[in-house]
Amino acid sequence: MFFESSQSHRQIVQLMNDTEVVVESSMPEAKVVVQRGMASEVVLDITGRFSIAGYHGPRENAGVQDLSGPELAFTLSRPDGTLTLSSPEWTFIHHALMIDHLTITLPESIALRLRQLSSDQLEGRR
Repeated sequence: MFFESSQSHRQIVQLMNDTEVVVESSMPEAKVVVQRGMASEVVLDITGRFSIAGYHGPRENAGVQDLSGPELAFTLSRPDGTLTLSSPEWTFIHHALMIDHLTITLPESIALRLRQLSSDQLEGRR
């Protein structure tokens, strides 16, 4: 590995009139931890890493930078009562920003759908 930086981040999203939450990420469904409770919000506990692999040029040209927690925040959209949370993951040639661990906490009354992104969908996604 040429370079790697890991970080964790907690993201709290207030629910409005949302009846369903869709989470888009490369994480396989079996690896996503889902916790149900009485909270009135969605909480994402995210651990991710920025890495550069297979790069042979000088370090100063590689785009080396430590990952900050907010860079792991999911983007939000709310079409028609559905809260869609899309991961910040991307890959580009030797570089990647990937989610390693994801815990989702949400109310019992909210439907949850996990949508796994393929490696093809991540390439150039930045």
